[in-house]
Amino acid sequence: MGGVAGSSGSGWQSPPGAAPTPGGSGGPLVGWEAPSDEAGLGIGESIREGWRITRSQLGPLALLTAIPAVLINLLYLPFWVRIGSIVDGLLTFWTTVDWSRYRTDPEGLQRDLEAVMQPFQDLTIATSVATGVIVPISIVAVAAITAGTLEAMAGRRPSVRAAYTAALHRRAVIVPAIVLGLGYVAVSLPVAMLQPGYADVRFDAGRAGATFVLGILTLILEIVVIYLAVRWAFYFQVVMADDLGVRAALARSAALSAGIRMRIALVILVLALLIWVLVACVVAVPALVVGALLGSFPAALATGLVVFSITTIVYIPLFVAVITYLFGRRREDTPRD
Repeated sequence: MGGVAGSSGSGWQSPPGAAPTPGGSGGPLVGWEAPSDEAGLGIGESIREGWRITRSQLGPLALLTAIPAVLINLLYLPFWVRIGSIVDGLLTFWTTVDWSRYRTDPEGLQRDLEAVMQPFQDLTIATSVATGVIVPISIVAVAAITAGTLEAMAGRRPSVRAAYTAALHRRAVIVPAIVLGLGYVAVSLPVAMLQPGYADVRFDAGRAGATFVLGILTLILEIVVIYLAVRWAFYFQVVMADDLGVRAALARSAALSAGIRMRIALVILVLALLIWVLVACVVAVPALVVGALLGSFPAALATGLVVFSITTIVYIPLFVAVITYLFGRRREDTPRD
């Protein structure tokens, strides 16, 4: 292992207060001390280096991303088709509504709108289950893209087959993928089923209260997830680079991110905003043009989804590359035998 027990550098260290061993070596290595050097971890430099890594092997990294992107889009295809139909129905309803029909039937407008919106309610359970399947697919995909990015960062051409084989053969990838997928369904399904109007359009105090409590718990859970995502930002890099188990990978990832978590969060936030603006512009133009030419919202939505799917094969590897670059810089200060 790198680092000498009891030394002042970063790496594997004896706990504070432990007596140094004779000669400064020997004895069990019992802890991990995070590196303190933050040079070269600026937001601009991290994004530029991430883009350099991505661009150097864009073809293989794009292919690594395209495989799960196609699977996810196929799983969501029925959902998007139904959404397009519903929105198209709403637009048709509001542009052709005959207000005179409701003069003698005040509740008619609400009844007709509920009829148009009912498919939204029917999709809630299906969407929760579909997302529960997509979560493990996404986790395996991120692990494989990380493996490819590590190869690219080392100056080697990534192999799609080797990257996915490596990801699928690591328990530290498969176990969290299954657990998080089931966990998502367990949390989202009750929320979906308790949405007002799912089973009964009438107000129900008990249902409304349960929905409020679940909403608060979901918000708290999302905050916790964001914190842990930053704390364990290097999890996939550690797993794919060092083949550690779940607990060891979490511990080492937390140690590597210690001291720069705010910086990691800012890098992710700036990159996310930048990508959101660029992708929104790229997606909006062809979607609006097609929608205007054909006079069809479903056609505009389909165009937008196709263009968006194409952009994912670039910006997802970029996200992974930026985190992998930060991981590489931190790992330089934590040598291991």
